Amino acid sequence: MVMVSIRFQRIKQVLKIILAILLVVAAVMLIKGWIGTGGGAPDDSSAQNVDAVQPNPKMLPQEYLKSCGWEIDSQPVEVCEVIIPQEFDETFESYNELQKLQGMDLSRYKGERAKRYTYTVLNYPGQEEGVQANVLVLNDTIIGGDVCSVAIDGFMHGFAIPDDY
Repeated sequence: MVMVSIRFQRIKQVLKIILAILLVVAAVMLIKGWIGTGGGAPDDSSAQNVDAVQPNPKMLPQEYLKSCGWEIDSQPVEVCEVIIPQEFDETFESYNELQKLQGMDLSRYKGERAKRYTYTVLNYPGQEEGVQANVLVLNDTIIGGDVCSVAIDGFMHGFAIPDDY
């Protein structure tokens, strides 16, 4: 007969490490915009995003966010290149539905390389920190984006300020 003994303390340590890794992965996914409320689906507040200001051609990202009523830091937190997928999976299809609600459609840009400008939002209702705005720009034209919380239980919606502001 073979007996195996596992110390409970080691199991607790392994579980803590796994939990920490899962939290980091979830935070990165939220920050990168891969997930939002409901696994990437726009939340209920996204229905009001039709009222978002439509960007003028060649409008700068920070000008556009200010025209929507957001106060932001003048310098972006991040500027990076993103590729609009050639084929949309369920998560990206859901993200594109959010874009369509605000009068934008990323399906025209499949396979294109765009820039994502990320700004810190300073005036989000009820939250003093942890809110960012992402603006997608292709050939100096705004093609989409979102406002999201970087918290684990965060949110994502279009550019329009929520009704309860």
